[in-house]
Amino acid sequence: MPIITTKCSYCKGKLKRKSSDIKRRINVFCDRVCYGNWLSENQKGKNNPRYKPPVKRICKNCGIEYVVAPSFVRNEQGFHSIDCYYEWRKKESEKNLVEVTCIVCKEKKKIKRSRFLKGIDKTCSKKCEAILKSRTRKGKNNPNYIDGTSGFPYCILFNQEFRERVRLFFGNRCVYCGKTKKESGKNLSVHHVTYQKGVCCEDDDVKGRLFVTLCDSHHPMTNSPKKREYWKDYFTKLINEKYGGRCYYTENEYEQLKQTPNKCAIA
Repeated sequence: MPIITTKCSYCKGKLKRKSSDIKRRINVFCDRVCYGNWLSENQKGKNNPRYKPPVKRICKNCGIEYVVAPSFVRNEQGFHSIDCYYEWRKKESEKNLVEVTCIVCKEKKKIKRSRFLKGIDKTCSKKCEAILKSRTRKGKNNPNYIDGTSGFPYCILFNQEFRERVRLFFGNRCVYCGKTKKESGKNLSVHHVTYQKGVCCEDDDVKGRLFVTLCDSHHPMTNSPKKREYWKDYFTKLINEKYGGRCYYTENEYEQLKQTPNKCAIA
């Protein structure tokens, strides 16, 4: 195949090409850089073979006529600005609102029809919602209700001194995650493993006097009614296997530790 010397269609530099390549192409170029520069100068706007004229449309919200490129025409909806779109969407959402009355303060408000049909949004604010829950979720109506023991007072022996003996025994750390009192920002909670508030006063239930220290992040998880048995077994096993069945210092041990400055801080 004969080689022919010709000129680049953009930079006019000399280059060699096969005669068959020159016959197939109207323009030839040194490289892709020259080809790209030639395209940017000669195929702009209407000169581009893929050019399509702009389309006139009418804004669905304000009725103003505007011009847009065909590539932006995807559906029948058209808006000449993003503000018009948000305004139209707000109007459409208001069409589906239903006016209801707060069952607590009797104040009227508008909610979505779907939420009204599902019985959601019976109150007008978080404050009214809290008042409604306090009225309707008492006692057995509360989803976390078990046997009413949460309303019983703690045993008188479960005092501040006893709780400090438990905290000190576990080194003032959460037994679940290891968070310290300093990291928690407050005293760790002392959790009743058996969920019996009067266990300290029951002389015949020494084995049931099991306590652990938990931080504010992990103490609430133990109060789920469905998982109480799981956490009871979990902490009982932990105390028996890791701490030899003990979970607090005796009064004598506590007094001795208070006199030892190099031990864990008691606060």
